[in-house]
Amino acid sequence: MGVELGSNSEVGTLRVAILHRPGTELRRLTPRNSDQLLFDGLPWVSRAQEEHDEFAELLRSRGLRCCCCPSC
Repeated sequence: MGVELGSNSEVGTLRVAILHRPGTELRRLTPRNSDQLLFDGLPWVSRAQEEHDEFAELLRSRGLRCCCCPSC
């Protein structure tokens, strides 16, 4: 692959962000397993995706490169 991932600084300028768009993993939550997974309730998947997309666009507007991981 040839790409080195990581950070050598806690205060340096962020240039690349690795993101994962919410999806299947949130749809698998049920009232029975959400407590075990430390959720207070069931999230709204569509709203989580909207917020993710807005955040990714904000990062891009500030000059960051966003690498999106595929869904699991």
